[in-house]
Amino acid sequence: MYLSIIILPLLGSIVAGFFGRKVGVSGAQVVTTLSVIITTILAIIGFLEVGFNNTPVSINLFRWIESEWFNIIWGFHFDSLTTSMLIPVLIISSLVHIYSISYMSNDPHNQRFFSYLSLFTFMMIILVTANNYLLLFVGWEGFQYSPIWFHSYRPKLFHAPHNGPGSARQCENGGLNNGTSLVIGSLMGNSYLELSTKGVRIIFIKCSKDIGYLMHIHNLLSSAGFCRFKKPKLKTLYTKKHKKLYYWKFESFYLTQFNWLYELFYSDKFKVLSLNLKEYLSPLVIATWYLDNPGKLLLVNNQRFYINIEDLDFILLIFKDRYNIGLYYRFENNGKVAFYIEDKSLNAFINLIRPYVPSSLESVLKNPHTKLTIWTLLSQ
Repeated sequence: MYLSIIILPLLGSIVAGFFGRKVGVSGAQVVTTLSVIITTILAIIGFLEVGFNNTPVSINLFRWIESEWFNIIWGFHFDSLTTSMLIPVLIISSLVHIYSISYMSNDPHNQRFFSYLSLFTFMMIILVTANNYLLLFVGWEGFQYSPIWFHSYRPKLFHAPHNGPGSARQCENGGLNNGTSLVIGSLMGNSYLELSTKGVRIIFIKCSKDIGYLMHIHNLLSSAGFCRFKKPKLKTLYTKKHKKLYYWKFESFYLTQFNWLYELFYSDKFKVLSLNLKEYLSPLVIATWYLDNPGKLLLVNNQRFYINIEDLDFILLIFKDRYNIGLYYRFENNGKVAFYIEDKSLNAFINLIRPYVPSSLESVLKNPHTKLTIWTLLSQ
């Protein structure tokens, strides 16, 4: 029983940390929280046995360091003081685990958090029950640094603006970080969102030409743990006229951290232009929108914008007011609206997005008919 008090939080940490993708967020939460609660119950039983009967229990697992006169055993000691200290430590830890299920619900790395939280509990138990100073030092260092390990890993890739739905000053000064800008720019193009009980996921789609930016976005998301590491593969579909089309596609994981994006871009399950679009159209968002242009490729499962003429005029006004760039739009086939940059504003537009265009894609800036494309369903 006393060995279980030590081992259970460590086992919960291992399951959540190494098998988090398999057990899922709920599985990691349940395993770690139950492990700590069971440990708390066992510690209370241990206190009744050791504390009231004054019968200390010692556990020697194995020799850690053995060198002539210097011998250190990986061992633990349970006496009245130890068991009385374990009870408040484990009760508080159990309450923290339970509270964190709701508090950390919007975090994209739930499994990792609960793994480190259980590891934190394990290190506190080591600190309290160690029977030598070196093992006590191990518990102290682990207890001190396990929260830091989690926060040092956490990528600052996506966030909603802190002061409500953005502002022009926020965008200009980095209020929208790179990850958020890339996603919003993609959503202005051919990407879309899917909502489920597990959260929201982003679907990224690109035709087979100029996929460098799609791969850049995939590398950014996968390295931060927001999607699978597996590279997007070339896929095909056939039109009604049996024409074969090629495209690339990948999805993020379902995450509650993306819920604010769904609220921003969707209304009654229709993809719409945000009322705060002016605040979000930073140069990086515009560059991503431009590079996401799917050309003449129309995918049957793409969610198109449900907008009206006033929305299109609103976009023209944003570019004129914020960047002094003149646009005009033209209705094309298959429900596509193309925004063309006026000749007198072409250099200004290219200079605006050039810093955000990879060198491998700079050739796209040489097109004199530079345009931004929206797939749309016009409302009355």
